[in-house]
Amino acid sequence: MSVRKRRPEAKPETALPSAPGLLQCLRLLAEEAALLQLGATLAALRGAITVCAAECESGPVGLHREAGAVLH
Repeated sequence: MSVRKRRPEAKPETALPSAPGLLQCLRLLAEEAALLQLGATLAALRGAITVCAAECESGPVGLHREAGAVLH
């Protein structure tokens, strides 16, 4: 019988996903979507990758939204 080691608790500052980490996940998902020939999923992931890459390049994004901003 093997004993599973318990994972250390995540620190609050590392518990939230980072933009570069999300970008990597999106790219991996896009590769899988391409292999499975899921065209619509791949197109949506490519759009998300574009947005996430732009966020990575522009630096951290605050939670403040401009007046009149609309989320899609």
